[in-house]
Amino acid sequence: MNEFKVKTNTHIVLKREDVLTLITADEALQLANIMQKIEDERFKLGKKIRQAYYVVNHDEPYSQEVFEVIKEGEIHKENAVFDEELRFCKVCGCSQDRSCPGGCYWVTDDLCSNCVYSIFTCEAIVDELGNLDTVPGTEDYLADEITDEMIARGYIYGHAAALDIDTSTDGDAHNQGDKVRVYQIYQHGEVLTEITFSLEPKNE
Repeated sequence: MNEFKVKTNTHIVLKREDVLTLITADEALQLANIMQKIEDERFKLGKKIRQAYYVVNHDEPYSQEVFEVIKEGEIHKENAVFDEELRFCKVCGCSQDRSCPGGCYWVTDDLCSNCVYSIFTCEAIVDELGNLDTVPGTEDYLADEITDEMIARGYIYGHAAALDIDTSTDGDAHNQGDKVRVYQIYQHGEVLTEITFSLEPKNE
């Protein structure tokens, strides 16, 4: 059995009330930009974003009990034996012997390809017929935290804003000759939502 090793100083915790009351608006904006950049870089690396955590202060009388629960959970996780033949998707329940209709493949130990939400972005030029001609440089990201269209659209707007893309041009970016950035979020193989932003000022 593996020995449990305590990890320290792995996370930074800020109280939301302190951010709202103890620093200036400019400092809060700088902090938000830094956090957004970190999130974007994690996203590009295929890492999870916007994870939720249980937080307990060490001086709470029950903190040791919480620690023991975490410790036992980590020990169990480290000593669990992964069986490829017995695994199943945590979302749809498909398994090694029973794939999704049309087929699927494993993206992680417990998540199949049909249940991964992917965000597709590309830069393109709208041709004379209004079609999008893709510019080389297509990027694919995994975003398994995106579960509905509202979250999808929020993520797209946040990502575009972090790249200083004028998000006010949504819905009016298909004018002929515009250079645009197209975001598509797929859910179970189908487009959940698509948003297009103009990257260049339109001719008046």
